[in-house]
Amino acid sequence: MTHSVVKGKQKVEAEYRLTAICYNLMRNLSILGLEKLKRSIKTSLAAYLTSIRSFLSCFERLFASQLLTFITVLTNGRRAVWASFSD
Repeated sequence: MTHSVVKGKQKVEAEYRLTAICYNLMRNLSILGLEKLKRSIKTSLAAYLTSIRSFLSCFERLFASQLLTFITVLTNGRRAVWASFSD
């Protein structure tokens, strides 16, 4: 690729990255074949989603008490402030 369709550094970088992703997918398709590539992507995606889920659950446990305090303040009709999250 020697030319870009878009203008601006960020847009050009994004275009080149998308082109690289497409190139790598096509290369993997020709090496592995369609069925093996599908299985590989499905396995990778499942592992990725599992790691994101566990990462988010850590934050959920960490902020559960602060969130409960915030909800309690809202339901009692008192004025809620974001500073209560830093307690």
